[in-house]
Amino acid sequence: RTRTINIGNITNNKTIEKKFDIYNDGDSPISLIKTEAPEFFVATFEPGEIAPGQAGKLVVQYDPIKRKELGYVRDDITLYTNESEMAVKKLSAIATIREYFPPMSTEDLAKAPKLKFEKTVMEFGSVNEGEPVSAEFTFTNLGKSDLDVRDIKSNCNCTKTSVEPSTVKPGESGKVILTFNTDGRKGVQHQQVTVFSNDPKGSMQMVALRGTVNSK
Repeated sequence: RTRTINIGNITNNKTIEKKFDIYNDGDSPISLIKTEAPEFFVATFEPGEIAPGQAGKLVVQYDPIKRKELGYVRDDITLYTNESEMAVKKLSAIATIREYFPPMSTEDLAKAPKLKFEKTVMEFGSVNEGEPVSAEFTFTNLGKSDLDVRDIKSNCNCTKTSVEPSTVKPGESGKVILTFNTDGRKGVQHQQVTVFSNDPKGSMQMVALRGTVNSK
């Protein structure tokens, strides 16, 4: 039905199994010969051989622990079947991975790190195409244990990010730095960045840079 295998929103503590509908529209039985995919992705047919005119399942096992990344991820997958024509199926596997936090008591939550941004949106006004834009988003650890920034991901490869420092003591502050390359960008811009941390109540937080890029 689709070339995209959507694993959905998952946490990074266990392997996920999902099943997707497939159908044999040909005149001969179909079976899966092999899969080319990263080690965290395993696919099988159910049943192993699908008769002509019959439906089956593509069974996927996806291990976010081995994937070792947070947020939205996309990977290329290739399936090889025994069909005489179009035996190679190129698919994409997508998922949104969040950090897993075990159940915590009120007391444990009170001791946990807590990330708080001073501002989550910054306006850069109007700039000319090719003029770089930089912004710093200050954050504070309002919790009672060390705050670790796990990762930062931008919605566009035109925006580079960094964090200083990546570990912040209780009561101390850090900053997320955004550098937006406006080459090839025109009109209203909304560059969004997701910050991943070990704050159990706010492990995914977003900051954004907004403004307008004028044509050369």
